[in-house]
Amino acid sequence: SFGQLLEGWQVNSIVTLQTGLPWGVVSAGAISGPPNQDISETGEFVDPWDFSGNPAAFTSAYLPIPYCSGTFETPGAVTCVQNTPFGPPIPFTAAQDAAAQAACNAAAPAGSKVPDVALGLASTLDTAGCYVKGKGVMVPPPWGTIGTMGRNMFRDSGFHNWDFSVSRIGDSQNDSPANSALSFSTSSTIPSSRIHSG
Repeated sequence: SFGQLLEGWQVNSIVTLQTGLPWGVVSAGAISGPPNQDISETGEFVDPWDFSGNPAAFTSAYLPIPYCSGTFETPGAVTCVQNTPFGPPIPFTAAQDAAAQAACNAAAPAGSKVPDVALGLASTLDTAGCYVKGKGVMVPPPWGTIGTMGRNMFRDSGFHNWDFSVSRIGDSQNDSPANSALSFSTSSTIPSSRIHSG
């Protein structure tokens, strides 16, 4: 009967909420030409950069932090892109490029805009570029120096998960076989944990 269909239902739910984990950035790996990202010129090849603004702007997300490159002292000579996990980079508009270039220039120490004449290198800003998002800007320090960023100054976006299920266990003596057991569940993750390392 219709009344029997309303009996025997169970609702279950599990909610998991975790705050964001810390993560940090260092400069490592090769860039075009010497000194292969050895900005500090110490031979360690693991150098922190300088950060200006609110670290919360660099909270990890589905899309990486936008990256800008070019000749920062020349107006209109910088282009920025939003890289994507599964597709080509998304270029900024000309107005966004100009705003990002201004933010990078404002955040960069004066020495980051000066070439290393002895090594025949362009400035670190022109060589390594700049990362900018919202009120946060990350720029390389001048050649032969170490940046001011501390370890793990950024936070992951955290892990939020909701598991939800509804089930019904019917009385096989009174219910038809089709109604004797019924269950379904759903899971919603908003958002999943994303850890970055640089």
